[in-house]
Amino acid sequence: MFNLTNVTDNKTGLDHFKRVFIVSMGCSRRRADVAWLAKYFEANGWEIVEEIQIANLILVYTCGFCQEKEDMSISAILQVTEFKRSEARVIVCGCLPKINPQRLSGVFQGEVLLPRELNRIDDIINESIKLSQIEEANVIINDYLYPPAQKEMEIPGFTVLDITTPVDQVYNLMVAKGCLSRCSFCAIKFAMGKLESKPLDRIIYEFKNGLAKGYKIFVLVGEDIGAYGIDIGTNVVELLKRILEVEGDYKIRIVDFNMEWIMEYLQELKMLFKKYKDKMDIVMIPVQSGSNKILRLMNRQYTIEDVNHCFKEIGKEIPGFKIFTHVMIGFPGESEDDFKATLRFMASYPFVSILIYGYSDRPNTASSRLSEKVPEKAKMLRIDKAYALLNRLCSINNLKRKAIN
Repeated sequence: MFNLTNVTDNKTGLDHFKRVFIVSMGCSRRRADVAWLAKYFEANGWEIVEEIQIANLILVYTCGFCQEKEDMSISAILQVTEFKRSEARVIVCGCLPKINPQRLSGVFQGEVLLPRELNRIDDIINESIKLSQIEEANVIINDYLYPPAQKEMEIPGFTVLDITTPVDQVYNLMVAKGCLSRCSFCAIKFAMGKLESKPLDRIIYEFKNGLAKGYKIFVLVGEDIGAYGIDIGTNVVELLKRILEVEGDYKIRIVDFNMEWIMEYLQELKMLFKKYKDKMDIVMIPVQSGSNKILRLMNRQYTIEDVNHCFKEIGKEIPGFKIFTHVMIGFPGESEDDFKATLRFMASYPFVSILIYGYSDRPNTASSRLSEKVPEKAKMLRIDKAYALLNRLCSINNLKRKAIN
């Protein structure tokens, strides 16, 4: 659970100071938003503080991806309300206000800032330098965040292997927000909406800026990198070509590349990955299940045979190519045979990392209306079995299990 420990009893003589305390429960995409807001505050003379009770303003950046993250976000809001100065303003940000506004309204009735409406901070704070005048923060800085991004959080049902680099050594390139998929379990789409790709020239400008500053690891960030550009007349293949053609000593890491786009652009991607294999770090391809029945119920636009074909082709062309995947355990209707199919998938490719997480209903999603829910006890037993397999795979591949940001 979330624990707020940076508190002080000093409550006097602070009203004229501009001090902001930031709590972030979000993913790497939303932490990049937090860093952007932090740059905005600093440009307007605000101090980012580590003690909540000397803050005049508190931002709580929430997450509603799963039940556990939602619970942590609600806990953070409650603790902030308890520990803050009575005069301090609280702004709740992030995805939870769109994903589960009913639960949020039960504990908080104050100001809300949605992920696609960050410019509204200008109306709330009324500072002279506007957010649109601040360049996006491509580096997540721990000094802005509580808890720090490197801090391990105990989230039941999550098992991960370490593929991380310290956050201040990574340069994030936010290439798009929103996606085109209609996955039956996903509530993030309610918060992030339709695809909005950043202009290609702007991404290249940010990339070259990071190179000039000496960064070596560049992470392409978005809800679905594979959908990049479809709304602006280009595509992810062109994006990767333009980036990888730039000379320099660097590695590209791609976060959340939906499998359907791997299928769509397989031949072009194979050629790019092979040509620039020394510049490719890790590609995150969240497959979610090894069962075709469950993939259909998830509304994922591929079969496990499609996945195996693509991974085999990539592995044949580029031996040792690093793929990171996700698997979801306990989706409604998942039988023992479906679960065993997921275990077989986990062992089918030498993944550099696997994220295992348990299904939880999210408000207003299609999957929440499905019957045949997997009992919690059965789901946790399956997660334990997947965890055991992951440990064996970890040993085989000589990887260390830690936490991922």
